[in-house]
Amino acid sequence: MLSLGVLVFVTALGKWGIDYAWAENDRQASVRAWESFCGLTDVQKQQVAADITSGLMPQLRNEVIQVLETDVSTIPQRVTQVEILLKTDRNEMLLSTFKSVPQAIGHLAGLVADKPDISMARVRQDKAP
Repeated sequence: MLSLGVLVFVTALGKWGIDYAWAENDRQASVRAWESFCGLTDVQKQQVAADITSGLMPQLRNEVIQVLETDVSTIPQRVTQVEILLKTDRNEMLLSTFKSVPQAIGHLAGLVADKPDISMARVRQDKAP
């Protein structure tokens, strides 16, 4: 059974004779589909894109307009959770979740308050006589 998202692709590509509903382990079918897609003209590819996005655009447009028209002064009263995602110099991702903005701000302040910069200490050691 195909999910609704996959069905949109199957339908849009099927109009051009491209079989997008191949079995998950059928590498040859996926290669054939890709080669067929690459053989489409730019205009045909644009039509495929329009077919895929046509059902999404009205709802997406309405949601973007709703966000743009939001009264930003009401946002603080509507916050139910704050997530902070930190990325380290080692590409580690650290996600912290808080129940309020003040809790999140307190956490961020604690990350920088009176802590020596290890990288600067290393530079100072390198320059020592």
